[in-house]
Amino acid sequence: PKHFNESPEECELNKFDVMMAFLHGAVPGFRQLIAIDRSFQVFSRIWCVAELVQAHTCGITQRVQLCSCEGLRDDADDLGLYVQLATLTVADAEATRPEDRAEILSKITSISEFDAQLQA
Repeated sequence: PKHFNESPEECELNKFDVMMAFLHGAVPGFRQLIAIDRSFQVFSRIWCVAELVQAHTCGITQRVQLCSCEGLRDDADDLGLYVQLATLTVADAEATRPEDRAEILSKITSISEFDAQLQA
């Protein structure tokens, strides 16, 4: 059966941040590779954002791998993707369970500062 945060001992969802912190301390050169999907939806899902937040909090080096840079070119006809990324905010990230979203967002000291790092 699936266990959620209300059963903390059995739940696996509430342990990834501890595991990331452990790996950062135990594995020299431990890094996070963020594989970005073509539509950048990774930033709209709260559990994906949670991993970004944890890596940032622990000081884990993060690297981004894009599927394509096509929509980001200087001469792109449609600036929609650029606007989407320039106005990206983790406050808009979605979750199936509202309590997961609230808990994850509560771990971010400053959403505006975190957003600025995402947009950079």
